[in-house]
Amino acid sequence: MIILIRDVIQSNFAVSPENGDKVYNLLKERLSNKEVTVLSFEGLDQITTAFLNNAIAKLYNNFSSEQLNKYLKITDLDTYDKYLLKKVIERAKLKLQDDPETLEGIKGEFGNE
Repeated sequence: MIILIRDVIQSNFAVSPENGDKVYNLLKERLSNKEVTVLSFEGLDQITTAFLNNAIAKLYNNFSSEQLNKYLKITDLDTYDKYLLKKVIERAKLKLQDDPETLEGIKGEFGNE
């Protein structure tokens, strides 16, 4: 399934954490069901780290990098927005390294996938 962020948030501006939560909730449900999902940033005029933190980085609290790489494909980002997303993901991973309890929860929920 392809999810157009623009359609989910009904805006060309992916800037608020609240809109990030809308995308996160949709992705979490699909990924929990192990459904391959394409997340498209097509048609967005502005993207902020506040949005990306809630939409994407929060997924690392529930899923491993391997699971996200397997089930989530991200498309239609320009070079600068790819850079922002990369930084957001790096911070999410660093935060997890400091929280072994969350890492154990992820392993327990999905087993040795």
